[in-house]
Amino acid sequence: MELNEEIFRRCRYVIFHLNHRWHWYLLVFNREEGIFKLWNSKHDAFAVGTSKVYIRFLAGFLRHLSRFNLASQDLVRERCRQQGPTLNCGVYLCMWLHCLAYDTPEIWKCQQKVDVNAYRVCIAATIL
Repeated sequence: MELNEEIFRRCRYVIFHLNHRWHWYLLVFNREEGIFKLWNSKHDAFAVGTSKVYIRFLAGFLRHLSRFNLASQDLVRERCRQQGPTLNCGVYLCMWLHCLAYDTPEIWKCQQKVDVNAYRVCIAATIL
């Protein structure tokens, strides 16, 4: 979908899914708060650095697109369940997207209760 001013004004979140070395994570711009949040299931300094580069670019883009000034170019790192030595980053990414889409108030509590393997099956069933 093309991001234009009309769409931007209607959205609460603008979500960027990023990948580095087969690991997926989310950079989420919360338009209402005017801040970027990082959702990452691995502690990764590279992801933080990459996200900050995106934020600098996107701050200029959003200012040009709709004269929207960010409250801050700081990055808020959300508290996320860590995946360990698994390939669950995509499952966590889908879970966070689902929680954001349905405005789940306490995502941290939600992700602690989820059985990752059962959620993977649910996602696969939805896709297939």
